[in-house]
Amino acid sequence: MMRTPVPAIVASVKNLCRALLLVCFFATQLAAQTDSLSNPDKAFALAKQMAFAGNRQQGRDLALRLLERYPLYLEIKTFVGRTYAWEGNYSEARKTFADVAATDAKTLDNYLAWIDTERWAGDPARALAVAEKGLTFFTNDPELLYRKAKLLSVTGRMLDAKLLVQKLLRLSPKHGAAYILLQELRGQLLENDLSAGFSHEAYARYFSAARYAFVQGSRVMSWGSAVARVNYANRSGHNAFQPEIDLYPKIYRGIYAYLNAGLSDGSLFSKQRYGAEVFAGLPHGFEASAGLRYLDFGSQRKVTIYTGSLGYYTGNYWLSFRPYLTPDSSRTSVSAALTIRRYFKNPEHYFSIRIGAGFSPELINLQASAKQFYNLQSQSVNIGYQQPLSRRWTVNGNVTVGRQETTFAPGDYSNTLVTALSVKYRYR
Repeated sequence: MMRTPVPAIVASVKNLCRALLLVCFFATQLAAQTDSLSNPDKAFALAKQMAFAGNRQQGRDLALRLLERYPLYLEIKTFVGRTYAWEGNYSEARKTFADVAATDAKTLDNYLAWIDTERWAGDPARALAVAEKGLTFFTNDPELLYRKAKLLSVTGRMLDAKLLVQKLLRLSPKHGAAYILLQELRGQLLENDLSAGFSHEAYARYFSAARYAFVQGSRVMSWGSAVARVNYANRSGHNAFQPEIDLYPKIYRGIYAYLNAGLSDGSLFSKQRYGAEVFAGLPHGFEASAGLRYLDFGSQRKVTIYTGSLGYYTGNYWLSFRPYLTPDSSRTSVSAALTIRRYFKNPEHYFSIRIGAGFSPELINLQASAKQFYNLQSQSVNIGYQQPLSRRWTVNGNVTVGRQETTFAPGDYSNTLVTALSVKYRYR
């Protein structure tokens, strides 16, 4: 009879002991986890500890097991949504937050997490909509008010943001982050300003250089804002002035109007110009408008231009498309401009590119003293940059290159180069 060597027996015993130890270890762990689920608060604290330590998947798995046993523990479900958002899985996070809101609309932390997620996803308009919904249930909650004010500021509604922060500080005088935001807004939104600018327009042929300048003052009031401006133009020894005024009255929340009127002697500007347009904020970061411009050239008749715009805010970018339709007895002239603006630290600091085709009545071009100019073709690219120099002073510079069809030789173009510089001083 063969005998098993002693070393082999020892090795077998060791392997058996290891196997028994592993079984005991996993059984103990399983029992501990099963027992821990009987104390949901303790288990939830452990799940958060794991996630905050970087083990998000493990923390989420434990939270999901808790939800199987305690499906109405909504704070855990909101936490699960946060873990998805931390990983950039915004669609899954949105579904989770929406489920929580559908189960109980009065869950404050769910709104806060949802707002943060939309902001990280680069959709401030959707985040703002969530904040508005949360405030219908928690009217004066300081964290909801603070988040809404931040969102208003990044979407360009600086005055609304400032008013909301002031309300927040009346309710919560010790809210430190709100004080910091208020100081930023005060620097970015001094309600009134004075500005002046100069531009030089050079043509490759046919036309002498043209110069344009302006001075203007803006003032914010309870009903909206007003801008009074005087334009100056000089070409071929001729000078012309055009005083005009812009009004931006508020109509309703998220809706405002633009009204314009200007007069001149008609030598380098139209004798009269008027404008009207209505702007409305739309869901998901969009803004749309519709309006018209009317220009009177006296004996050279009159021009009515229909226009509008579609703008979109996404993250630090603003995109805007604006068409112009100019009907005539023989044809309808169509032109358009696309603007892309990238904001930096605040709305006063940005870089922009504008691509245009056809005539834009928003831009000065000194051939524009005749109606037939509006049917001519042109293409241009503008690059601009605005930089705050201090809390009160801002400088803006831009360059436009393009080509312009001439009034006396349709089909023949002249290249153009326009350089412009302006400064603005803001005050209360």
